[in-house]
Amino acid sequence: MKQVSQIISYHAHVYFDADTVAQARALCQAAATSFGLEMGRVHQRNVGPHPMWSCQLLASPAQFSELLPWLAWWRRRLRPYRSRQ
Repeated sequence: MKQVSQIISYHAHVYFDADTVAQARALCQAAATSFGLEMGRVHQRNVGPHPMWSCQLLASPAQFSELLPWLAWWRRRLRPYRSRQ
């Protein structure tokens, strides 16, 4: 079993729809700028296992501990999903 200390990165997906695409793009760009994150494409269609349109944010463990509460505060109607790698 892997130890928590072996986690090298996390990623979060911000889910949105046609009504919230501009809000999602602005939120992801603000997160990337504020935390020095890598921002993925803004997918305006379902991709892979994701049930909605999404944008991915890639973060180190240190960045992620700051990002998650920030997303919870600023997301408004958007739905973030997170995962470790």
